[in-house]
Amino acid sequence: MHRPAAAATTVARKRPASAMARLPEVEFFSAWFCPYAQRAWIALEHHGVPYKKVEGLLPDKPGEDFVGYIKNPRLLELNPKGLVPTLSEGPSSPPVYESLVCVEYIDELA
Repeated sequence: MHRPAAAATTVARKRPASAMARLPEVEFFSAWFCPYAQRAWIALEHHGVPYKKVEGLLPDKPGEDFVGYIKNPRLLELNPKGLVPTLSEGPSSPPVYESLVCVEYIDELA
């Protein structure tokens, strides 16, 4: 099937470097296996939003035989359900969670 040329390509919106420099670094809580967190990560990368990735699940006994995971205490402060993705711009802004809400929020930041 032949697709029109306009539909075959996707162009990412890019902000000028000066505008991106003004964006705050977002704290991005993720889990390596979570497709919902990956959705938010793709949006962050696509828009070039600066972020610090924080693993939401930590080994329960680091340095010993693996038994399981515990939720990152900082994640639980921001999102009592402990779900990823969770985004935070700092103490002056409320946290954002739920993957589609995070993607919309990232779109607005960019």
